[in-house]
Formats: sequence, C-alpha cells, structure tokens
Amino acid sequence: MRKPNILIVDDVEINREILETILEGLYHVYHATNGMQALEMLESGERNYRLVLLDLDMPVMDGYTLLEKLNQSNRIKELPVIIASCNNKQDSIIRAYELGAVDYFTKPYNAQIISRRVKDLISLYERDYRDTVTEAYSRKGFIREVEDILENTDDPTKYALLCFNIKGFKAINELYGIAGGDKLLRNIYSELENSGLRPSVTARLEADHFVCLAKKEYLDFDQLARHMEKEWKVNGSTMFVYIQCGIYFVEDRSISVSGMIDRARLARQTLGEKSTNSYAVFDSSLAEDYVDQVQVLTDFEEAIKNDEFQVYYQPVVDVKTGKLVSAEALVRWIHPIRGFVSPGTFISVLEKNGLISKLDWYVMQKVREFIGKRYEAGLPVVPVSVNLSWIDFYDFGMSDQLLNQIKNSPFPNNYIRCEVTETTFVSQENSYANYLEKFREQGVKVYLDDFGTGYSSFGMLKSYSFDILKIDMSFVRQITTSPKVCNIIRAIIDMCHQIGIHVIAEGVETEEQKNFLLLNGCEFIQGYYYSKPLPEEEFVAYIDEHHKDNRILGINAYERNTLRSYFKEEVSYFNTEMRAKFPLEHVEIMSLLLNSNAVGVISGLFDEGLSMAYISDVARNGLGYTMEELLEDKKGSFLMLLPEEERTWYMDTIEEPSRVYHMVMKNGTSIKVKEVRRRETNSSGEYWIIAINKIEE
Repeated sequence: MRKPNILIVDDVEINREILETILEGLYHVYHATNGMQALEMLESGERNYRLVLLDLDMPVMDGYTLLEKLNQSNRIKELPVIIASCNNKQDSIIRAYELGAVDYFTKPYNAQIISRRVKDLISLYERDYRDTVTEAYSRKGFIREVEDILENTDDPTKYALLCFNIKGFKAINELYGIAGGDKLLRNIYSELENSGLRPSVTARLEADHFVCLAKKEYLDFDQLARHMEKEWKVNGSTMFVYIQCGIYFVEDRSISVSGMIDRARLARQTLGEKSTNSYAVFDSSLAEDYVDQVQVLTDFEEAIKNDEFQVYYQPVVDVKTGKLVSAEALVRWIHPIRGFVSPGTFISVLEKNGLISKLDWYVMQKVREFIGKRYEAGLPVVPVSVNLSWIDFYDFGMSDQLLNQIKNSPFPNNYIRCEVTETTFVSQENSYANYLEKFREQGVKVYLDDFGTGYSSFGMLKSYSFDILKIDMSFVRQITTSPKVCNIIRAIIDMCHQIGIHVIAEGVETEEQKNFLLLNGCEFIQGYYYSKPLPEEEFVAYIDEHHKDNRILGINAYERNTLRSYFKEEVSYFNTEMRAKFPLEHVEIMSLLLNSNAVGVISGLFDEGLSMAYISDVARNGLGYTMEELLEDKKGSFLMLLPEEERTWYMDTIEEPSRVYHMVMKNGTSIKVKEVRRRETNSSGEYWIIAINKIEE
C-alpha cells in the first residue's frame, strides 16, 4: 500500500526535520514554511494530504489564520490538523481546538506519542474512505487515491480503470443469506488485490460492484477472462460465480475519476445479463451514449418544468371481441432541440441516478388530470395503468402523497392501476410492501409487469397480492416459432386463472399471435395488432370512436370476469398434458374432454372466450345466469369454434328438455345442472355438452 502524504507547516527548519525524522518511515512528508505556502499546496490539488502538523506562530500567515481558511472551505472536516508548537499557553491551546485542531503537541516532542497519534487519527478519518464489509476503499476513497496517482504520474495513459459486477448477486444473497454474500464479496476483493492485474487501488463502489486502477502492462485479457469465472464453496456446497468487467483506458486526464468510472460501467452494461462475454472496452462508439446520459441529467429538471414529457396511451383490448378495456400510460420526451428522445435513453439513466420517482409522479399527475377531466364532464373513460419504479417505494413522501390522492380522488379509484415489475416486489421489505397493499385496499388494481423475465417470478405470485399479470412481449414474439414457449404461455394462463388473476399479453402484433392467445384463454392483449401508443389527442379520438360503436368494456371487463374458480379450488380439471394434444377441431376437443376424468366439464357460452378448456371458470360464473341471459348475452366461445352449419343445432339442443344431472364436488356438495347428449358423429362418436343452467332445488 502506498504511503500517505503528510504536510508539516513550520517556519523553523529544525522543527520540520525532527518531525520528518519521526514520521518518514511510514509517510511521505512534505514541508511548508508558513500558512500561506501551506494553503497554496493544499488547494493546488497536486496531491492528497492525510494530515497536517501545524505550528501556530509563523510569519506571512500564522497557524490560526490557516485554520480559519480551512474552516471556510470545509476542508477541516476531512483533513485532521495536529498543532505542533512551542506555544503552550492555555488560551492558545483552547483557541486552536475551537478552530478545528484535533490534537496538540508541545516540545520536547515524544516520538512514540506522535507516531501513535498520527496513525490513529489517519485511521479514524479514513473510515469514510473505506468499505466496512471488505475493507477495500469506498467510492470516495477510490476517487481520492486515483486522483493522487494520476496527478503524480508522468504518463496517465499507462493506466486502465476496470469496473466489475457479479452476475445474479441477488440470487446468491437469497440462497446463502447476507453473511454468505458478504463472504463472497470479501473473497472477490482479496482475489482482485492479489491478481495478475497488480491493481494500484481497488474499491467496492456499492453492492456487488468493484473497481480498480491498474497499469495497462499488467492487463492480460486471457487471464482476465479466466478470472471472471470462479468456483465458490459455501456451507459445504459449490457454485459457479460469473463476473463481468468494463474497461476504460485513461486517455483524457481532463475527465474526472467519476467520469472514468461511468465510462467503464457503460462498457460493462453493453454486455447485458445474458452475454457470454466477460469483458468489454469503452470506445468511441460508446462515447455518444455517455454524452447522451450526461445530457439527460442536465436537461431533466427543465424538461419537467416545461412539460416536455408527454403521456402516450396504448390501448388494452378484449381478445375475444376487440373491445377497448383499458390503456397503459407510456412517457415520451419531446426535447425542443433534440426532438424525440427514446425512453431507452432516459429511463435507465434517471433510475440509476435516483430521479425516476420525479418522472413517475409527473406521469401519475398527468394521467389523473386526464381521467378526472373526462369523468367530471361525463365523457367515456377507461382505466389507465401507470408504471411505478422500485425506487418510488423508498420515497415515503411520494408514496404517502399518492395514497392521500387515492383516498380523496374525485373519480372511482379503479380507474387508476399501478404496474410494478418483479424488481419492485423483490426490493420491498416490511413497510415498503405495505404501500401496494394499501393501494389495493383503496380499489387500485396492481399489475405484475414483464412476467417471466425475472429470477423468481413464481415466488412473486406466492408472496404478493395483485390483480393482473402481464406476459412479457419476449414470450409473445415466439408464439409462432417456439412450441416450448407456447407451452409456457399456456401454463402461465392456466396458473393465473386458478389463483384468480387476469392475464394481459404484451407486444401482440400478428393475427397468429392473437388467435393463439384467444384459443388458450388469455383475456386481454396489448400491442400494435390493435394500436400503437397514442398521444392524448389521438387516444381521446380512439375512445370516442369505440364509444360511438359500443366497443368499450372498460372497468366492466375486469369486474365481471371474476376468475377465482369455484371448481378449480376443489377438483382437478383439464390439464396441461391434455392441452398439449389440443386440436382445433371442435369434435376432437369435446371427445378429449369426455375421456378425461375432469369433474365439471362444461362447454361454452360464458363471455365468448372461456370455452371448453376453461371449464371451471365457466361453471363458477355461469351458475348465476338464467337460460334467457345466456342465450341473449353470452353467445360466444363455443359457437365460435363450431362450424357455421352446427351453430343452430347447438342453440336448439340446449333448449330441449333433458335429464337433470347432479354434479358432485370433492367437498361433498352437489349442484344440479342440465345434461345434453349430442347425436353420433363419424369422427369421434358421441360426446356430452353440459349447459350451465342451474336447476333450482
């Protein structure tokens, strides 16, 4: 480790020599003959000093005045000053302490006491510059050390700055606990320190992010790649740890150390979570991205003030009818000079720098204003969902304000929905999680967004309560190319319906995707197949057009589809293996249903989409309807799958007198329903249709 720098300020040469003799073995010692010279040396930034030994009585500028100057610039808070003076008057000592001195020596100097006091004080002041978990430098300490190195080298370009990040560290903490995670962090710091990089300075910036400064001559890329994969043993088990590294070669010394760290981080981020590469180097192609990030932070406050951010609305529609159900609020930045700024450019930057909450609040207010105006004017309104970042829930002020707005809303609370990603749920603990539940208690529905892209999405379903799940567009895009993905989507939809959650599929763009989701029971879709995100004026026209044509379901679409199934909670039903064999021909579908041991198989008629495969939902909801209501309002799902020439026969058949049949549940209860037998067909023999007409006792 490099020796810390100490500055001795005394106009008497023999005093300076005595102190240097005591300290030179452990420190680099520098001299100043008066307060003015010392102040110039401290302010020049040529080197970082860890401690000042100061005489009080000197020409040009005495020690008292230097202390006053250090106080004015706040340097005294981070730079310990020890008085070493022949002046042992009580009032002088008191005045020195009042001005910020932390210790006071008088002649004759005791070498052991001075050495011990200097060492202890430097260690005490170093606490802010060290990471408590690993004992590596902190970000603050790293910046100080690197600035010192680069200022004192004849060639800064011989150095490289490397940023490291552990892939999936959150999962490691969950598996092995905080203590296990901390042990890994200490292990990685030790390996970096003792690696072939021979780092000049190593630091832990935060969480699982490390950084080091090393000479280029020690940077062996093959060796670095090998270091990025390591086997780690903990609690008797072995796991593989994968690390990614971003590298910035020091070229422009005018760039701050923080700027260098940002550039190395930006290089690492280009790798992505799924990349198989272990390192990336910052180059000119990334420079523009970095400038964009800085520009975002520079322009953000003015953009909020000038309403440069605009809310666009992307419709969510009922997959069976194409009717408008709701919308998602998406923010767009229309910069007066740069024009359209991509959300991919500014969202992550604002989130990384803690400004995303301000934008989320802005969007929420714009949406509430939009809904409020239309509601009060008696115009058609649909629910709108607003994205909330995990950072929002660490801002108690914002969460409390939002909750108060909800409680005192001029329109029904179920017109506002909150979309939260899995990251938000994972990041919440104790009181943070309470806010979402408080929102739900007030009637605000909560969406789990981007489902399927996180590490423990199914754990989220178990641990948290929410109303609607959004299947990520990365799954939807593979519907026509990946049978495996199709099976996963079917399983997700089934699971959601069993636990009473609605499903929205994002990113639907084609007829094939829409039809697959329709046949597999997904209730709602969002994507370019129906509409791109629309600015407010165009969305108003979209709503009004759908209202005129009676093509708005709105809140009713969610409220009437109560999918918490009566039968599914009691018995098994049409399972995934059977579904895998699902042909589209209606006769074969019904034959499969009859040959299964599913209890309560019912076909069609409820809400146009919960057809044969979604039987239990139909039964639970349908038992409350009369036949007249079914025939008038619920002509849909099963009829849509029947050939046109069969539809009249079906409607006639379920109206004919038939036997009364007892459907027995596992809990012993019995429900009477109509049983209808259909005529034989050539392809599959006969099958049963149970019409959901409850028979009164």
